[in-house]
Amino acid sequence: MAVFGFPDVPDDIDDNSKNNLARSHRNKLLAESDFSQMADVPMTDEKRAEWRTYRQQLRDLPSHPDFPNPPAPTRPEAN
Repeated sequence: MAVFGFPDVPDDIDDNSKNNLARSHRNKLLAESDFSQMADVPMTDEKRAEWRTYRQQLRDLPSHPDFPNPPAPTRPEAN
């Protein structure tokens, strides 16, 4: 069974653990994208907006009907 960020999770894992795994991966991706919202990062306004959209999609994952295995949002290119 797959959980967001974890392609091979045992079938007997409980729903709470699945949710925690998915949220953990989502939080990791959010932390990895924090740089994109810093004022001193050399980035166009358009690129910063792409990252904002990506980050919002990550924050919205827990409300997705397929959570804890929703489709992953597409990460923008770094520059």
